[in-house]
Amino acid sequence: MSPTNSEFIAEVLRINDRYLTELVEGHDVCPFARGARTGRAVTRRVLLDETPDPASGLAAISELEAEEGLAVALLIYPRLGLPPEGFERFVSELRARDQARRPPPFAMAMFHPDGDYGAESPRRLVMFFRRAPDPTIQLVRFSVLDAVKGNSPIDGKYLFEFSAQGLAELERRAKEVSVSEQIARDNFATAGREGIPRLQAILDDIRADRDRSYARFEKR
Repeated sequence: MSPTNSEFIAEVLRINDRYLTELVEGHDVCPFARGARTGRAVTRRVLLDETPDPASGLAAISELEAEEGLAVALLIYPRLGLPPEGFERFVSELRARDQARRPPPFAMAMFHPDGDYGAESPRRLVMFFRRAPDPTIQLVRFSVLDAVKGNSPIDGKYLFEFSAQGLAELERRAKEVSVSEQIARDNFATAGREGIPRLQAILDDIRADRDRSYARFEKR
């Protein structure tokens, strides 16, 4: 019996779980990620598009917009074989079309397994930690960003714990420096302490797992 789409989606989510738990949470890439995931503040959608399709993405965004209480969502594209620059263009087009139809509910951020980064500064290193196993768009509701007085990263850099305690922590940090800048600095320090090769080894192992797993679902 051939593997089904539901089995493939389950594998995509398993691989994504490894990225979230082993890198993002395991190395404190975002101090609020674990609370968001375990508190079910994050919804993930796997889109099986093989070519860029803004209509599909817009439909998913509309569905997510209607979900009461939803703060963060991940749109995961495991079959969209675009290089980072191509995926960035797709995300930009999707953002523009979403903004054209009404005031957008979500900020968008791009994650890509081959995202370009540099190790010379915190800002340039951001994309290293966004090297998710599959091309991914993170959506963060603007109303949540507004709740921290506009001081959290407008591009939805990472996952946050959207509890009263988590928001209070964001506000405390925002008084000292922007949250996005502080997280970038913290991650830059983590990379210096742990070493990029060691962190990259985690990403490489997840990617190898992904390639082995997804090979079972390739069309014959």
